[in-house]
Amino acid sequence: MIDRGYPADQGRSASADAVSVDHPDVVERYRQGCTALEARSDGDESRTENLRTAMVDFRTVFESLLEPDRELSEAR
Repeated sequence: MIDRGYPADQGRSASADAVSVDHPDVVERYRQGCTALEARSDGDESRTENLRTAMVDFRTVFESLLEPDRELSEAR
């Protein structure tokens, strides 16, 4: 995140707010993943589903951070 120009040393919410300006879809997936992790579960099966959902959402966020930044590569 720091390489992309976003604050990574702030709290989770502040970092997400900063990124949401340029990447609202990515931040939405990040927030969904956080919600899935924090959701109450009624048993092992629902807890497993919450973890699976969070991993899918966080993978999308991670992959977007690994993509080359088009604006940076065009400026070079």
